[in-house]
Amino acid sequence: MKGVFLVILVFAFVHAHAEQKEAMTVKESITVQAVSQLVIHPQYRVSAQWRALDKASLAARVSAQVIKMHVATGQQVLQGETLIQLDCTKYIADMRQVESQLNAVKIKLGFDQREFNRSEKLKNNGSVGEAELDAKNMAVLRDQSELDGTNALLSNAKRSVSHCDVLAPFNGIVLEKMVSIGDWVNVGQPVISLLGNSSGELIAHLPLSMKSSFQEAESYLFHAEGAEIQAQLISIIPQVEEKTRSQKAVLSLGANSLAFGISGELLWTETHAYLPSSLLQFRDEKLGVFSVDNCNVYFNVIDSARLGVPFLSPFKDDVQLAWLGRQGLTDGMCIATEELP
Repeated sequence: MKGVFLVILVFAFVHAHAEQKEAMTVKESITVQAVSQLVIHPQYRVSAQWRALDKASLAARVSAQVIKMHVATGQQVLQGETLIQLDCTKYIADMRQVESQLNAVKIKLGFDQREFNRSEKLKNNGSVGEAELDAKNMAVLRDQSELDGTNALLSNAKRSVSHCDVLAPFNGIVLEKMVSIGDWVNVGQPVISLLGNSSGELIAHLPLSMKSSFQEAESYLFHAEGAEIQAQLISIIPQVEEKTRSQKAVLSLGANSLAFGISGELLWTETHAYLPSSLLQFRDEKLGVFSVDNCNVYFNVIDSARLGVPFLSPFKDDVQLAWLGRQGLTDGMCIATEELP
């Protein structure tokens, strides 16, 4: 009975040894490919919007009645062009009154200056005392101060008159008129909305996880309404938006006919080489890929790898990686390989 048990034990050992030896040699060939043939350059995309650089809601700068509308909604206007005219009768009258006051002050200043000059000459021969001369000088100084104040009032009056015409601050298109002829408007009340048409900017919201690849990208493309337009990075605003954990990127576009306000996608390509996640295998609870040198197989742990996500390639372009038939490989195996063309 003991002899039978020994024979069975020896047979089991020999059988297990044979299985282990067979496991170390893969009968089916393994397909390998060079890293240069497997690498990919992921393409990223974020939403972006083409906006006008200039957009303004123009408000009345004086309180007055609207007496004339010079433009219509949708009309092209030039910088400095009159858009709305307000009744300026009161402000013109105020300006004329201040001009009259200014002339009176100038006349008084001239008279007092001459009186001071005469008194100064008479003082030299003792005909005028020191106190009288000081009084004449004080009169001149008061006149000068009044002149300065009246000039300031006149400047304000002229400014009010100029504000009776609502002017276009830039070349653009009339978006909306908020008032009509006959309406009374107050200071600060919006009267017309204007959209600039000379230049724009592309605004994209960039997740922090994409910022590095975005900054290193060699080119950017904006896709919108079937158009594909090259974009140039201007700047990344150094402020993180708390809700979205993103930063605003500002870009310019080449010549285009896109309407301002249109949304699309901003695309760029990763400059670093990545490998597809389908290469990854689990061994000893770690993710990695199998490389092949002659017939020897090596399991390379990729610490930063995640399932379903391409990973940064740590290999040189000529390294051979196991591609087809890699599922049964183990580190240290010697295999027959077949290289894909």
